[in-house]
Amino acid sequence: MSDTKSGSITVGPGFPALLTLLFIGLKLTGYITWSWVWVLSPLWIGLALMLSILVIGGILFGISRLIAKILATRKKKKWAKIRADREKGRLDRQRGGVVR
Repeated sequence: MSDTKSGSITVGPGFPALLTLLFIGLKLTGYITWSWVWVLSPLWIGLALMLSILVIGGILFGISRLIAKILATRKKKKWAKIRADREKGRLDRQRGGVVR
């Protein structure tokens, strides 16, 4: 027999839910005089943090796509100019230089 341990999964309320219950109990018993917004803050702070990370990530992704598109456009314009110069006879590949 092998001595491997099987992983266990614990299901139950998470830390923010327990902290919210504690804050609600303290608010209802009068030990704290916080606004309800701050009593319930463990529920919405995690969500707000996650959403802000997603928004910042989306903005950075959009900026990177924009930069890639600009660079691709510049590269296309550069090669289009080289092709146009070749067609006009300004560049001579056989001689390896510019014909003037």
